[in-house]
Amino acid sequence: MTIQLKGDLDIELLGLGCRVGDIIEVRPDPVSKVGAMNFTKSKSGITCHCVVWPVNYTIVEPETK
Repeated sequence: MTIQLKGDLDIELLGLGCRVGDIIEVRPDPVSKVGAMNFTKSKSGITCHCVVWPVNYTIVEPETK
C-alpha cells in the first residue's frame, strides 16, 4: 500500500527526514483499530521502525493501465 504524508508530522518522523508530501510504501498495522500504518526508514546506517496515524496520511490509489 502507498501513502502520502500530510499535516503536522511527529518530531521523530521529521528527524528521520520524512516531509509532508513524501510518498511511502507502508503496511497496515496488524493490531491497529484506528488505521495506523508501519514503515521502515534508514538514517546514518540505522533502520527505524515507524508508525504514521490516519491524520497524517492519504492513501495513494494505484494507477490503472
